[in-house]
Amino acid sequence: MGRILIVGEDAIRAGQCTDVYFQRVVEVMEKDGVNPEVTMEVTAAVLPDPWGVFCGLADVVELLEGVPVNVEAMPEGSIIRLC
Repeated sequence: MGRILIVGEDAIRAGQCTDVYFQRVVEVMEKDGVNPEVTMEVTAAVLPDPWGVFCGLADVVELLEGVPVNVEAMPEGSIIRLC
């Protein structure tokens, strides 16, 4: 088993575990011959405490290894607070 315990790394890389919204958007874009630049934003809507520590960046970078993307992120260990 890989490092991610809920869904295997291979399934994530293959896009087999995603919201159906993203699958439908890909179908429409392929049909229309569109290949846009995409921005993805990851947020936390709920935390057990209003304060948290940003972590997991290394896992994301590892999952994206070999994928032609640019990643911009706050530094690992940054303190975050939900408003």
